[in-house]
Amino acid sequence: MSDVRHAVSGKWGWLLAVTVIFIVSYFPLFMHLDKLPLRMWDEPRQAIGAYEMLHNGNWLVNHYQGAPDMWSTKPPLLLWVQALFMALLGTGELAARLPSAIAGLGTCLLLLRFTHRAMGSPWPGVVAAITLITAQGYVNRHVTRSGDYDSLLVLFMFWAAYQAFEYARSGERRHMLLLFLALTLGMLTKSVQALMMTPAIGLWWLFTGRLKGALSDRWLWAGLLGFLLVVGGFYGAREAVNPGYLQAVWDNEWGGRYGATLEGHLHDGHYYFQILSTHQFQHGYMLAIAGALVGLGSRDPQLKRLTGFAVLFAVQYLVVISNAGTKTEWYIAPAYPFLCLLAMVVFWLFVRWCAASAWLNDQMHTYVMPVVLAVVLFFKPYTDVIAQTYFPKEWPWDVDYYALPHYMQECAKGKRETAANVLCWDDYNGHIMLYVYMLNDRGHAIESISKHDLQRGMRPVAAEWHVKQFIEEHYVTLTLEESGPVKVYAIAGTKPGAGHQVALEAGHNKPPSTGTR
Repeated sequence: MSDVRHAVSGKWGWLLAVTVIFIVSYFPLFMHLDKLPLRMWDEPRQAIGAYEMLHNGNWLVNHYQGAPDMWSTKPPLLLWVQALFMALLGTGELAARLPSAIAGLGTCLLLLRFTHRAMGSPWPGVVAAITLITAQGYVNRHVTRSGDYDSLLVLFMFWAAYQAFEYARSGERRHMLLLFLALTLGMLTKSVQALMMTPAIGLWWLFTGRLKGALSDRWLWAGLLGFLLVVGGFYGAREAVNPGYLQAVWDNEWGGRYGATLEGHLHDGHYYFQILSTHQFQHGYMLAIAGALVGLGSRDPQLKRLTGFAVLFAVQYLVVISNAGTKTEWYIAPAYPFLCLLAMVVFWLFVRWCAASAWLNDQMHTYVMPVVLAVVLFFKPYTDVIAQTYFPKEWPWDVDYYALPHYMQECAKGKRETAANVLCWDDYNGHIMLYVYMLNDRGHAIESISKHDLQRGMRPVAAEWHVKQFIEEHYVTLTLEESGPVKVYAIAGTKPGAGHQVALEAGHNKPPSTGTR
């Protein structure tokens, strides 16, 4: 029995907990990470920005198809990491998405560290981490399984909150410096969103009696100065070499996105609570509410303190984003670690009850019963997320839309050959262009051209029905290949009388360059 106790406590307990997290997180976070092609809208924008940064050597100004990107105006930390992975692993989905998956693992490990420091054991953090990696809203597009900003942002925001907790608990100045380091990295990841929990930091220090001491601590002002120098230095340098950047940032992020509804993302004030309870965090939603209630009422000062911390940060952040004009499902991601801590409270109280129950006189039962409960609680959510990641597939309504990206992905990876030397796609084509670059790198010359500019000898590939219809109506063609909605043509010339119509329509069919963030 002493062997069991030793295995779940102390240094060996910490190592065992870390090992458990590495094993159980692999399948949700890393399994088949590169199987699906890049997803609209933001992921390909970042991947192309990282690719071009790696090849043009401009690490300050991210570019999109050769021009400074004034639509995706976030700082370039994510792109730097993606470019590094592209240099190490080659261009592709894995290099674009691996930073997000690793950040997801880092957040899980930080949950272990947090509970180990706050409660003397990493095992509550294991429960919180498993709750996190079985949340559909977290292990999903735009967060841990896509090349977007949000997974990295969650890591830095939770790290900053953890350092604020540690500073309030111990007063050690290193936590103040680490807090500002986390805020700086978060700001360089996704701009001002990284600061949306700073009111909770001030409130937590106020409630714990640490605020006055923090304001008089010279390390707070040193950390703030360092933050301003690094962040301000980036924005100033980018504006100096790319005039108009700061105005674009204001329009896209600091002003327009919070104060107004952009890109059609209009929802009511209950939107985030609705998606949490219905599908994004369905298995943990009621546990989090119950954990908040029983934890705040607990007589255990450590548990009560942790619960109050998690409630404050989760509620403050949800209030802020619920009052924003633009609402998207992934904006809620930074709240997940705190909600998972709350969901853990109920489980941990059960573990404590098992340990104290007289009828469980065999101490082995105090370890067996929590494991049984964990299996009961997490078996279905975990198998659901495994099914989602082990067999990733397109939703029925996306099959045709992503047919050409799948085709181009296979060609770019050498799994099939194509005769095409031209890509024709009317809509925003970011989710396809990285594969064009990859094909060019492999020596297969191909470029993106409007359907109005096709010439004799070109071999366009197209999948949109209206593009194929236009090509077949206005050009003399030979079909070289057909795979589902994807067709590759050989252009033999322009049909008699169609040349004037092609030129006339060209000015009315410019592909858009906007999407969602």
